[in-house]
Amino acid sequence: MNSPAYVDILQNYGIKNPYRDMVDNESVFVLDDSKIDMQVAYIRRHYNENAKAILVKNILSGKIYRIISDDSFRFTDVQENASISYNFDIKEDTVEGFCYIEGNDSYKGEMYIEIESNEERKIFQMTQKENNRYQEGDNRRFSEFCYTGDNINDNNLILYFKTDGIVYKVCEMK
Repeated sequence: MNSPAYVDILQNYGIKNPYRDMVDNESVFVLDDSKIDMQVAYIRRHYNENAKAILVKNILSGKIYRIISDDSFRFTDVQENASISYNFDIKEDTVEGFCYIEGNDSYKGEMYIEIESNEERKIFQMTQKENNRYQEGDNRRFSEFCYTGDNINDNNLILYFKTDGIVYKVCEMK
């Protein structure tokens, strides 16, 4: 792990200590090696007591996580429309569906849900999954998303799609 090539790659992303610097870093993901709980426990003990892993991609029989310390995201610049194709349903405490922009690689996309109650507004990242309606190589192959939380019903929901650094407002659900 301390080879010159490895250190150079980390420095290109501004990372000196991978465990410390992965928390709340949009450029760093953790591939599940079935030890994610141990890694998070280590980060909590040594670097950030609020760290937790969120599953951001569950595709191709693998799980990819982001390590965060605050599970609420914030967006400063949101675009209104970009020819987004989508369909989402609410079933009990789960929102699931698909979202993509025609011609864009859906694997690069990230879906977020804003939950607005009387007391607060919070944005959470949804989990991306394979959309088996599309064949390998199709840009829409990874366009399926889901979020499960006990705060879905009886609140206003706003869905956002992020790709290539741009955040788009997809729809509002009440």
